[in-house]
Amino acid sequence: VVLSLIGGSYASLGQYPQALESYQQALVVAKEMGDRITKEAVLSGSGAVYQALGQYSQALSHVLLLICSHVKYSQKHPNSRSLFLFPPSNSSSKSPMSRMRR
Repeated sequence: VVLSLIGGSYASLGQYPQALESYQQALVVAKEMGDRITKEAVLSGSGAVYQALGQYSQALSHVLLLICSHVKYSQKHPNSRSLFLFPPSNSSSKSPMSRMRR
């Protein structure tokens, strides 16, 4: 968690290489500890840094990893609150996104 916060601090200061280095270290630790929340926060933060650097394919890759991680967790825990505000797939209620598509 601390390495993730350090990465965010570097990113806020515009020191992107240092931010990415901290995020990479934080990702390794989070994976080793099985800390999904920190892993997803790191993927989000590093994706934002890559976007700021204009490295859009890297940014997209990190965001897709974040989404996959969250979807995998949501499938195992269907009653959990979703980061993306979608109801569980067996829910009869409409998602906010489906209402926006009309």
